[in-house]
Amino acid sequence: REWKLKLLWGLLIFLGDAKQDEVWVNDLDTCLKLQQKVLMQNQMQIIAGNLAIRAFCVPKKIKEKD
Repeated sequence: REWKLKLLWGLLIFLGDAKQDEVWVNDLDTCLKLQQKVLMQNQMQIIAGNLAIRAFCVPKKIKEKD
């Protein structure tokens, strides 16, 4: 059997400096759409002066069997 490398994208969500959650998806476009939704929901928290949520899309290579 051969191994193939596959690229996943993780949306890492932080509140202040503390990691709150991570979501793994198959493509960057989906990750960026989720990131935008998270950040849009955060606008009211920023206005209220609470801790800001930060969200980053990061790649991860995984091995996959044929």
